Amino acid sequence: MSSSRSRLVPSTPAAVSAGLALCALRSWVVIALVVGLTACAGACNVGVAYTGDAGSHLDAALPSDGGQPDASQLPGDGSSPLPDGAPPPDAAPLQDAFVWQDAAPTGCSAVGCEANAWCDTTTDICHCLSGFTDDGAGACVAINPGDPATRSETDMCQSWSTDHQITTPAAWTPGPNTCDPGTLAPGAIADAVAYINAYRYLCGLSPLSDDPSLNEDAQYCAIIQDQQGYLDHFPDSSAPCYTSQGAAAASSSNLALGPNHPAPTIDMYMDDSGVSSLGHRRWIINPSFGPAGIGHAGNAGCLYVFSWSNSGSPDFVAWPNQGFTPISVIPSVWSFSSSSYSLNSGTEVAVRRLSDSASLQVSTYLPPSGYGQPAIAFSPNGWSPQAGEVYEVTISDSSGPLVVYQVKPVSCP
Repeated sequence: MSSSRSRLVPSTPAAVSAGLALCALRSWVVIALVVGLTACAGACNVGVAYTGDAGSHLDAALPSDGGQPDASQLPGDGSSPLPDGAPPPDAAPLQDAFVWQDAAPTGCSAVGCEANAWCDTTTDICHCLSGFTDDGAGACVAINPGDPATRSETDMCQSWSTDHQITTPAAWTPGPNTCDPGTLAPGAIADAVAYINAYRYLCGLSPLSDDPSLNEDAQYCAIIQDQQGYLDHFPDSSAPCYTSQGAAAASSSNLALGPNHPAPTIDMYMDDSGVSSLGHRRWIINPSFGPAGIGHAGNAGCLYVFSWSNSGSPDFVAWPNQGFTPISVIPSVWSFSSSSYSLNSGTEVAVRRLSDSASLQVSTYLPPSGYGQPAIAFSPNGWSPQAGEVYEVTISDSSGPLVVYQVKPVSCP
């Protein structure tokens, strides 16, 4: 899935400048948002302790009704989620994802880049975002992720190792005063997008890009979260560094507190340990998600997720994904999401280890609706996934098996 990172002729105004290095990671906190709930009693904060690191928390973007959110869709209107996803267009052909193409510097810091590209301010050259490649005519087009069940271990690991890395560690430059949201280095934004698209590729989903206006909204959200020192989807007007722009973005974003770079927050969202809704994860691997808004200030991050213009809607999305998958990011709670199958209290999950045909025990539950696609969650009970094994997952209802797929954990070099 990795992009060719082709150099392109830019054509739109640039928005962000390079940043400076910050301190090492400390404790992490995350919030995932839900919209479309009936009125909350009390504080309306659905934060849950993030068990992956002491002092960390998770909370997911509040359930939505499937459309572009506005004030009427926030908790209290009782709206019901609509089906996610759009009919798939003709898929772009898979192209060589690892070839650099040479071109003379183009001065992108002055005039910006085409869609689905970012400006490397150290070289003044545009590159395709991860998940996109140069079509030969100066445009970055989406790479077809293909069927994850048919990928080779080598191809999966090569793509994962290329895209799941931080290339710009100096992420954020503070502004001239405390409440100025500062700027994120374009490379740090590209890193966060690469992390998102690395996971979406594993799941067989179309890549997404970031949007400058959503990035700005998310940046104002991030400075509020950082300055108040805790996460809140609905900050009060008395909150430090409050702006209506930042508050609106907070109500439409996954929130994180801890990392000093936006990319690691994506790992936190996808893990979702201790978050029964699995809301962070479900927003990121929602087929229609995109474009994203990336904001980060200090140790706080906002990922704008209420944007649904992406294409493609597979029958199901599994995490960990079907086919080969990096064992390093397999979560404690697995999930199966689908708008094609009815997932309800009668849905059953069975897991079999193929090496010895052992039936493995799992604990299952239905996460609340409204976070992307409907889902069923299940976790290993008395066993742990091992690299080199193959786990066959069967999703069934009273009529019999609905879906059977295989998860193949591997240790990527």
